Amino acid sequence: MRRILAATLLGAALFAGAACGSNNNDGDNGSDGGNTNASDTTEPTQAAGSQSTDEVCAQGEQLAEDFLTEFQAAGAAMATAAATGDQAAVEEAAAGMTSAAVNTADELRNLAATAEDPELQAAMEDFANELEAFGDAISADPDALENLDSTGLDEASARMEEFCPAS
Repeated sequence: MRRILAATLLGAALFAGAACGSNNNDGDNGSDGGNTNASDTTEPTQAAGSQSTDEVCAQGEQLAEDFLTEFQAAGAAMATAAATGDQAAVEEAAAGMTSAAVNTADELRNLAATAEDPELQAAMEDFANELEAFGDAISADPDALENLDSTGLDEASARMEEFCPAS
């Protein structure tokens, strides 16, 4: 049960830190303007949208809150199921965690397409891809939550914070 709670908190913390907690509101997108490792990022696949970084970050914050609510509820259900030995309920809760991650990743991609800044688009798309992979990994093996590799999600989270610093 401890590992389930730890995985829930890990997912929540990673997403909360990256999903546009707040913007610095000084007109600067928080980026130093340089891409430190272009091979690790997604190039924007579409033309820039019409929303400012502040607008995208504010909407990203709402996505983060919605994700955390759903992900934590599924994590709590998983912990309860594991404590009672109900494997079917563990798998159902894992599916809920996966669904939260995959659905939020889709919403992030849609939001990314609205951003004026192509670098923000790319960072948000990278984060969405990593979040979806994290969700898929939970679905593939709910019992391996404590061993999930979150390196890619950590890196994508840090890149998102360049644009939307956590409060």
